[in-house]
Amino acid sequence: MAEVLITLGIIGIVASMTMPGLMGAYRKKVVETQLQKAFSTLAQVIQRAEVDHGEARYWDYPSEGAGSTVAGDSGTHAFTDNYIKPYLNIVYTTPYEKKFDVYWSSGVKSWYDQYIWHTPGFVLPSGAILYFFPLKKGDNIQTSILVVTSNSNDKFILGKNMFLFNLYSDTKTPARLGIQPRPDYKWTCGDLEKNRDEFISECKQDTGGSAHGVSSASWCTFLIYCNGWTVPKDYPIKF
Repeated sequence: MAEVLITLGIIGIVASMTMPGLMGAYRKKVVETQLQKAFSTLAQVIQRAEVDHGEARYWDYPSEGAGSTVAGDSGTHAFTDNYIKPYLNIVYTTPYEKKFDVYWSSGVKSWYDQYIWHTPGFVLPSGAILYFFPLKKGDNIQTSILVVTSNSNDKFILGKNMFLFNLYSDTKTPARLGIQPRPDYKWTCGDLEKNRDEFISECKQDTGGSAHGVSSASWCTFLIYCNGWTVPKDYPIKF
């Protein structure tokens, strides 16, 4: 009996040491898989919508000051109803009364929740949730798309289970820019490597916008994208 108890004790100790690592690896894999899948899905959605409605840069977007991120805004709802929902496989839409809390990676409460509390979230078959924020500001047209992976447990953490894509549709840019996993459509993975320390730092910042005016979630997304949709070893946020 004593030997059995000792063996069970050793097993318990080993399990307590290995389980956190196993769970972290699982959460990381969920992010990698669902983030890449969401990017592919969104690219297909935009392509199909453009067949019916023309190039995305000529779509109807809510203008700045029109309350594009406020509950009940007709512009935002019209945009998703017209250009997104008909082409997206949605399992269900999160109700407005369901409140999710959003945090920076440091654990500090973020003001991002004021946006998603007032915007419908589209749940995909994978369990990931998409939130759309279309906005036209002069000639600059940008739709921010928050992606929440299914390992969130109703607690959204920027850079850990909440990430950001952008649909750039600048009317002055001749090329079709489409869905981008980057803070700025002009940036490349080569730019990231030249300024890697800055990208790492910006990914974990918790002020909402860097000196570039870019959310930490966007920097984090780009780090994963440029590493072949896998979380790099020097990623600043633990899973």
